Amino acid sequence: VVFFFFFNATATTEIYTLSLHDALPIYLKKTVFLAHRFDELGMSLAANLRRFLQHLGFTVVEGEGYESRSIPEKIADRIRSQDILVLLVTSGDSTWILSEAAFAKALGKYIVAIVQEDASPNMGIIGADFEHISFPKDSVEKAFTDLLFALPT
Repeated sequence: VVFFFFFNATATTEIYTLSLHDALPIYLKKTVFLAHRFDELGMSLAANLRRFLQHLGFTVVEGEGYESRSIPEKIADRIRSQDILVLLVTSGDSTWILSEAAFAKALGKYIVAIVQEDASPNMGIIGADFEHISFPKDSVEKAFTDLLFALPT
């Protein structure tokens, strides 16, 4: 890769810089909102998934963290400011996760659903025929290869 820089010799000197981050392809700068349950299993699997996404160059944002406003407002703002929504659906009540997915879908966000095999979420809120990646309980890593193909490039 060759970069050409042209400088205008005027009374004021302008300095042009191109950082490595600016030169990276757009897909490496994507941001992800990772939606998951906040129970022990959800947090553990989300930590593994977060690390994987970060190794791929994604910035990962989640719903955790105190802010002095309502949780729905905080989550809505975080989803709005991300490019992709990754749903990590495990067994148990997935109402919040699916509500976040419906909100992201209404905004036209790219959504990837990763669903534990024994979970039975009502995906009707985002579309009953919405495709998802399955993984066995306690092993979200088994979904990583399929996730690579599901993420936008």
